[in-house]
Amino acid sequence: YLPEQVSAVVAVNPMNFSQQGMSSFKKLHFTNDPCFTFRGKPLPYYPIGMTDMEFKKLVKQDARAHHEFMCLSEFYKKAVTSMPEDADYIIPAENTKGPILLLSAGMDVMLPSEDICKRVMERLDKKGFKYPHKHIHYDIASHYLCPAKPLTAKLFSAERKYPRECDASREKAFEDTMNFLGKEW
Repeated sequence: YLPEQVSAVVAVNPMNFSQQGMSSFKKLHFTNDPCFTFRGKPLPYYPIGMTDMEFKKLVKQDARAHHEFMCLSEFYKKAVTSMPEDADYIIPAENTKGPILLLSAGMDVMLPSEDICKRVMERLDKKGFKYPHKHIHYDIASHYLCPAKPLTAKLFSAERKYPRECDASREKAFEDTMNFLGKEW
């Protein structure tokens, strides 16, 4: 939306669309509004397609069965594969006026981040995006692929099972990001 003000993008486990908002993540309450607005106007969004009660039930089931927050992953997998390429809620990454780096985690249980990154790359190529763009995937990494490891990282089984490998992926992602920006930006 502001291509002249953005000269590079680094997206970590990104979304490629705008979705329905929540008024309270703690209470798991959806609103009939988007997650984002632009200059005070709501952006088009993809609806979650379930009630608050249905979502809360999924969260509880996931907590018991998997000991982590996986319930939206299936929603996102279905959503990402069923979205028309020209939907108004798809983020127009091709409008960026600079290089784009996409990072995805192989053990991201919240989002199908690798699939999303592949779709963004396909879209950029199809639209003839003229700036450098690259997708780097890290097999042993959780949803937290950023350099800082938050205390909540232990909520993800990958972080509990492979703590050193996840830390190494975070370090490598930071190094890869700095190298990409140094070379392409």
